[in-house]
Amino acid sequence: MVCAEAPVAHELTDSELFCRYRDLDDQDAFSALYVRYSETVFNVLRHDFRFSSDVADDVAQQVWMCVVTSREQFATDTSFKNWISRISRNRAIDYKRLVRSHDDIDDVIEPADSRVKPVDHQLLIDEDTIDVDRLVATLPPDMTLAIRLLSVGESLRSAAQKAGVHLTALCRTLAEAKALLLFSYF
Repeated sequence: MVCAEAPVAHELTDSELFCRYRDLDDQDAFSALYVRYSETVFNVLRHDFRFSSDVADDVAQQVWMCVVTSREQFATDTSFKNWISRISRNRAIDYKRLVRSHDDIDDVIEPADSRVKPVDHQLLIDEDTIDVDRLVATLPPDMTLAIRLLSVGESLRSAAQKAGVHLTALCRTLAEAKALLLFSYF
């Protein structure tokens, strides 16, 4: 009895690869798509939105995490290239909105009375300040490691290598950590 061999990644279309990843959790299919599109995603962010390399890299990581977390939303008849380009643009717009909203906030609040010294904005939110390190330390070790690697500037790929896990497993771990942190905070 002869078993049919799995198709080689370069023989499959992008949609077929993504469906293999989504439906069969085929990590090699995801890796093939990452190799095909990581540069495209980076270039869209770098050139279309004029992000610095560091910002483009950060937003690209958000794009790939979104691909992992929203994989069930991918329609088989959709072009993967168009889908990931749309995700890239949406994440870039989200980033620009976030930066713009932070730019609108003054770090110092000027007093109405000129005899009163200005108040540092950070002092006003002491009761709302979160000890992120303490919160991250409450997570399972794999999540803590993933967050710590990214917090020191590692890319998703290098963090996955250092953690000894597959890229998609790291993305899933980070998505779960995000959910746990949000749940813990609220």
